[in-house]
Amino acid sequence: MVAVLRRDLPRLRIVQLGVPATSRAIAGVDVGLIGQTSLAEAAALIKHAAWHIDVESGLVHLARCFGTRCTVIFGPTSVAYFGYRENDNIAPSACGDCWWLTETWMAKCPKGHAVPVCTQQDSERIAQTVREALAVPAVAAELLAG
Repeated sequence: MVAVLRRDLPRLRIVQLGVPATSRAIAGVDVGLIGQTSLAEAAALIKHAAWHIDVESGLVHLARCFGTRCTVIFGPTSVAYFGYRENDNIAPSACGDCWWLTETWMAKCPKGHAVPVCTQQDSERIAQTVREALAVPAVAAELLAG
């Protein structure tokens, strides 16, 4: 997805946050901060970000507290329950909404897939959602000013 955004929005500065236990470095980011920020530092970065792209997670809820706009990629959790109307919420193209069907839903797909189908999202689809959101004149002006 970063490669697609880079192609279409070359002036966009991309910062990756995360923790080593659950994050993989994404090629093409401008600043990689996996394992290098405290929660307070991550919060400050998100507060001042023009946009936040993430899976449905605690950082998305933090971003909403600050009014930071988000594109949120959903998998097993419910868009209807966890999605904010102010965000661009991307539901899975297949399966999904299986949270808490089993006690091990976070570690093992309830339908038995080795890689849960609901977590496989199309990079072009996600990038298109971001491009459309950033095409709004006020958002584009904010990004280019920073």
